[in-house]
Amino acid sequence: MIRCFAGRLIRLFVGKTSFSFVLSIFFSLPVSFAQEKTTPVEIVFCIDLSASTNGILDRFRDHLWDYVHFFDQCSPKGNFKIGFVAFSRPSYKRENSYVKVIQDLSDDYESLSHELLQIKSTIEKGDQFVGAALTVCAKNISWSKDSGALKIVFLVGNGMANTGEVGYEKPAMELAAKGVIINSIYCLEPASAFEKRGWERIAEIGNGKFNIIDIKNVYYESLHGFDIDKFHSLNKKFNDTYLYYGKGGFTHWRLQCQEDDYMYTYNTEGYRYRVQYKLSNHYQQKNSDWDLVDLHYKDAEQVYRQDRLTMPDTLKNMTSEDIRAFVIFNKYQRKLLARKITRMITEREEKEKAEGRIVKKTMNTLDIISINTLRDLLVEKGYILPEESSEEIKN
Repeated sequence: MIRCFAGRLIRLFVGKTSFSFVLSIFFSLPVSFAQEKTTPVEIVFCIDLSASTNGILDRFRDHLWDYVHFFDQCSPKGNFKIGFVAFSRPSYKRENSYVKVIQDLSDDYESLSHELLQIKSTIEKGDQFVGAALTVCAKNISWSKDSGALKIVFLVGNGMANTGEVGYEKPAMELAAKGVIINSIYCLEPASAFEKRGWERIAEIGNGKFNIIDIKNVYYESLHGFDIDKFHSLNKKFNDTYLYYGKGGFTHWRLQCQEDDYMYTYNTEGYRYRVQYKLSNHYQQKNSDWDLVDLHYKDAEQVYRQDRLTMPDTLKNMTSEDIRAFVIFNKYQRKLLARKITRMITEREEKEKAEGRIVKKTMNTLDIISINTLRDLLVEKGYILPEESSEEIKN
C-alpha cells in the first residue's frame, strides 16, 4: 500500500501526462560529454597572478566552461584533463618561490572552478619567478607516461623571465624532455622587447608558440532573443532537485548554486556551457557522495541509512517510505527539467545555424588565443573539429 505522500507524488508525476511519456523522460539519457577511452590530452595553465596581470584570473575562470565546451566538440571524444599552477602571490610564501599547484591534472572541472573562485582577483604587488613556476610544472604535475599523450603548458604572465634563483632554461628543457609542449603567452601590449625575448625563448625550448595578449575581461554577448532569464530559472529548479546529505553535502550544493550564479553574471555563453556540462554523462549520477538522488541510482538502500540531520529540512522528519517517494519524485523532476533545458539549448543552436551566426572569435584574449592553439595541436593529432564560419566577432 503506497502511503498518502507517495501517492500524491505519483499522481503529480502523471497528472494529464501519459505514462509512456513519463517513462521516456525518466529513462532518457543525459546529453553527451561522454569520455571515450582515448590517449590523454593534458593541459596545464601556469599563470602569473601578480599585480601587473590583475584581470587575467577573472578572464580564465569566467571562460573555463568555454574550454570544456570546446573539448566536447572534438571527435573522437578525448580524455581531457586540466591542471592549474599559480605563481607570484605573496600568500604562496617565499620558501615556495610564490608558486602553488591549485589543481593537478584532472577532468574534475567542477572542482577546479570551485578552487579558482576562492582566489582573490587582484593584488597590489607580487614577485614572479618564472623558472620556479616551470620547475613546479615539471616536478609536481602528474604527467601521463603514455607516449601518445598530448601534453601542453600554457605559461602566462609578463616581466623578466629570468628572475628568481632558478633559471627558466633547465625546467623548460626538462618539460620538453617529458614531451610537454610549452606555449608562452606574454600579457601586456605594447610588449617590452627586452622582456618578451625570454618568453619567446621558453616557447622555442618547449616547441610551442609565443603570443602576446591583452588583459581584457569585458564580455558581451548578443542573446538574439534567447530567454536567458527563463533558462536561469529552469537551472535553479534543476539545482533544487539535488538533495544534499552527509558531512559537506550542503557545502557541495551551495557551491554548485553559487558557481552558476557567478557564471550567469559574468559570461552568459559560458553559463550555458556550464549548464550543458551539468546535464551530461560526465556529471549526471556522479555525485552520490553528497546527493540522495544520485545515491539512489547507485544503491537505493543506502539512502535510508544516512543521517537525516544533514539533509534538507523537508526530509528530516519524513518516514523512510516518504523519503523514497520524494527522491523518486526529484529523479523525475531532474529528467524533466534536463529535457526542457536541453530543448532550449538545441533550439538556440539550430537558430544560430539557420541564421548563419556561428562565429569565429578573434579577440586577442587568453581564452581565444589558447583555444585556437589547442585547435591546431589537436588537428595535428588527428582530431576533427567543427569548422568555424568566416563571420567574426570582436568584443
